[in-house]
Amino acid sequence: MATGEALKCFDTDGSPIIKEDTKLTSRNKDSKKYQTPFGIVEIERHVYQSSKGGKIFCPLEDSARTIFAATTKFAQQLSRKYSQGNANSVCSDLKENHNRSVAKSTVQNVTDWVGSIACAQEENWDYAPPEIDEPITTVVFSLDGAYILMALESECL
Repeated sequence: MATGEALKCFDTDGSPIIKEDTKLTSRNKDSKKYQTPFGIVEIERHVYQSSKGGKIFCPLEDSARTIFAATTKFAQQLSRKYSQGNANSVCSDLKENHNRSVAKSTVQNVTDWVGSIACAQEENWDYAPPEIDEPITTVVFSLDGAYILMALESECL
């Protein structure tokens, strides 16, 4: 309930707004369900459209940065879990550990969108390679995907 109330703070009061030099007016309050770390919350929020019709704009979703009706925190949790397993394991983990039933497609859609955001941002990121203390003397390639640690005999004793 608290997350639902926090999300409502991102909504407008229904007054007309200007977006990209276009006046938008509230069509009505529309109900939508959002996925949060604690469960699903249903919120009545304003949706806007220009007098010429066209694409609908929801200030709450824009300001709260929801991703496929998931809060940013829930999207972060899904992405972290998905990076360490598959969609089925994420769904099982959410069910067993958080008492949350989430569709496999929700996991895939949200995490795919988070990945596309990261890829788009990567173009803007700039970083220096780390300093290497010692020169690299050995490079190992593995054809079967197994990674076996290798050490000098004296290091193993």
